[in-house]
Amino acid sequence: MARGLRRAGAAVAIWGTNADNNAAAVASLQAEPSDAQVASFRVDVGDENAVAAGVEQTLAAFGQIDSCFANAGVAGHPSPIDTMSTAEWRRVMAVNLDGQ
Repeated sequence: MARGLRRAGAAVAIWGTNADNNAAAVASLQAEPSDAQVASFRVDVGDENAVAAGVEQTLAAFGQIDSCFANAGVAGHPSPIDTMSTAEWRRVMAVNLDGQ
């Protein structure tokens, strides 16, 4: 998605909790010819305050946000669902359904 948006001329902000992964995503996008801006920001989308800060950082970098594509979630420990603990189930649901 980010690649296609950038090819179309859109500036792309990469948000994620892992700075190394964010940097790798930016480098991958910058390897393709385009004049569109790309930048990364360390943002945990499960943290409301971090999202607010990420919006401010993105606005400071790009001046505006025209659209947002969110692709965040967790799968939990790879195991059959009937062996998943209640705590793990609640964590997965909190992240994937509530963004917490």
